[in-house]
Amino acid sequence: MHENPIPKLLLTSDNSIEIWDLDLNNITTLVSPQYQIEGRQGFAYSIQEQRIYWHDGNDLMTLEINKNNIIKIASYVNLFGLWIDWIARNLYFLHDKYNGLQYVLKFDLTMWENGISKFDEILELKITKEFSQYLVYGMLPSMSCLDNNLNKSEKFNVSTSKDYYEIQDLTPFTEYKLKLTLSNFYFDQLSINPFDETQMKTKSGHLNAPENISVLALTPTIAVVYWMPPKKVNCIAMTYEVHWKSVTLVNDTQQKSKQFINVPKRTADGRFFTKINLSLPVKDYLIYVRVYPTNFSDFYNESLSKIVHIYSEPNIIILREVNTDSMNISWISNINLTVSSALEYKEVSTEKWQTTNYVKMNYNTEVMYHIENLLLGTSYKFRLILRYFEYEETFTWPADDRFIFSTRDSKRGK
Repeated sequence: MHENPIPKLLLTSDNSIEIWDLDLNNITTLVSPQYQIEGRQGFAYSIQEQRIYWHDGNDLMTLEINKNNIIKIASYVNLFGLWIDWIARNLYFLHDKYNGLQYVLKFDLTMWENGISKFDEILELKITKEFSQYLVYGMLPSMSCLDNNLNKSEKFNVSTSKDYYEIQDLTPFTEYKLKLTLSNFYFDQLSINPFDETQMKTKSGHLNAPENISVLALTPTIAVVYWMPPKKVNCIAMTYEVHWKSVTLVNDTQQKSKQFINVPKRTADGRFFTKINLSLPVKDYLIYVRVYPTNFSDFYNESLSKIVHIYSEPNIIILREVNTDSMNISWISNINLTVSSALEYKEVSTEKWQTTNYVKMNYNTEVMYHIENLLLGTSYKFRLILRYFEYEETFTWPADDRFIFSTRDSKRGK
């Protein structure tokens, strides 16, 4: 035993009230389950009186610890919580009425000792019976949003009395701002500010694929790809890749390539689009669009593949007749695809291109070009400048040196 009293622990559980003497390693049960405290809704301890007060929502009980005598003080309906003012000797409760309002009740212990048991309503409240943790979270706006109407944050509020809450249905790869606050008498009446906010970003998840892929051929090597962006991305910075590969083999090899688009252009109906330059004028291509959050290229999704028919190459340029200083060149045009055409030529050793004004078109769409004032025994390179219906710019074909013709040498002409 110690000369000075050793502090003891007063413990309450769902079905008992106990005193623990840690020095003597002794447990004294003050109130056991037989006194129906399993539904206890409030508990308070008066150190001056050495008394314990509790209730089960209806009956208010007390125990004087030194005498171990349990007394029923009074009864009331729908009590919640219990607080004690040991100076004024008052007990306070929350009372839930059926009209949806709550009231703070006061019970005067001095009056009770004088034979008067009375609960007084001293304050009307519009708060929940239990304390509530309010979790406020919202998606932060993204500066990369292409549509100002979508460049807005969303705010959500949830309330719970639990110490654990799982937020569901969040958008992957999205930054959220979380803010926690409490709702009880003190926080509401004193307007206490919420706790510091926290920012965090969701990571992996299912990313919707681009939809409604369509392709518009502009020229034999240029096309525009349209697609609808994936849904529910909250203007996250996305990177798109347009992939294409030839359906048939070219020189025993499947031609394939891709194009990165960080900021795609947008049509009035919300579709994204980009212009792609195909490597070779192959008639059929398999095209699809891949999407992934910027800096998260492993979490991608792809649209369905679409087989697209691209314009064939223009018909070849043919040398019909050649002399020492002139040539006759022919080319069969496709009037259903092109708006206009022009033939250009130049000496192989120079950079300056020229055009001819001597043009004749036959009824079978064959175009005849007569070129004069050429140098004898000189090689000339030829190309076509075409304008297609769907393409505003000119299309130059071919890009290589496949059409090179030479004038006759005077000696060979004898």
